[in-house]
Amino acid sequence: MQNISSELYHVTKRDIKKVIETLARAFSEDHLMCYFAPDPERRLRFLPRYFNYRIRNTLIDGNIYATSEDIEGVVFLTQTEYKSTYSLPRAMRTGGLGLYRVAGSENVRKMREVERFVSDKRDECISEQYLYLGSLAVHPDYQGKGLASKLIRPILEACHSHNRLCVLDAEDESLVQMYEHFGFEVVDSYILPDANIQHWIMAKRP
Repeated sequence: MQNISSELYHVTKRDIKKVIETLARAFSEDHLMCYFAPDPERRLRFLPRYFNYRIRNTLIDGNIYATSEDIEGVVFLTQTEYKSTYSLPRAMRTGGLGLYRVAGSENVRKMREVERFVSDKRDECISEQYLYLGSLAVHPDYQGKGLASKLIRPILEACHSHNRLCVLDAEDESLVQMYEHFGFEVVDSYILPDANIQHWIMAKRP
């Protein structure tokens, strides 16, 4: 989708540290991150390793876009047909060992269970191929400046031009309302087992 990268900055490996900083700051109090690392001090060590792992895997399977080279805001975009499967060699290549050391085996197990559960829920209600919009975040220092819109609109325009469904997950009702403003509709909602976190699956048709 070249028309996205013409409007947004296309993140590469050299930007990983900046992307980690923005995501770690934006998700420091996220419900799911608090479930994985309830202790605030431990969460400070956990988040950089977690997002390093997520970023490196997304750069293999899809694309990461930002508002500019300064990475004030960032969004992940992957395609259904490129959904990755877990393997030990890949996990080690993408920072899984560092994440394991900080999170511990129990938390790694929880993360994999959550990922499988959420993915299976999407597959249950959406049978067609789609573009998945994940980990949209704006650094706290730049929130309230319209950067979320700057990230979302080019992606939705690209989905429209390529006739592709766009799908995302939300964990907060205020985010549901924000995405509804961009034309997304709730297609399913559920409570994440054990974590007791409300999840919404949302989609926007081209």
